[in-house]
Amino acid sequence: VIGNITRALKNNNLWNDTLLIFSSDNGAPASHFNSQAMSSYPLRGQKGQLWEGGVRGAAFLYSPIFEMEPNKYKSGYRYKGLMHVS
Repeated sequence: VIGNITRALKNNNLWNDTLLIFSSDNGAPASHFNSQAMSSYPLRGQKGQLWEGGVRGAAFLYSPIFEMEPNKYKSGYRYKGLMHVS
């Protein structure tokens, strides 16, 4: 799917102005969602709660701009703060 999106952006000359954000969903849903028990273990909490198990997720960002200005943007940077994606 990501390949299709990046190809379409490149074909329409939009890729060089794009910031691609790929993010996971946060936390496991409450117990027995869709008849299945889920867990955010070892983190405490679940979806909708402010504990780490309800809000933590993984993501990565990419843009060709990062490669155009390598002295300004460093590769492999790990951000441990909060981020919102809509």
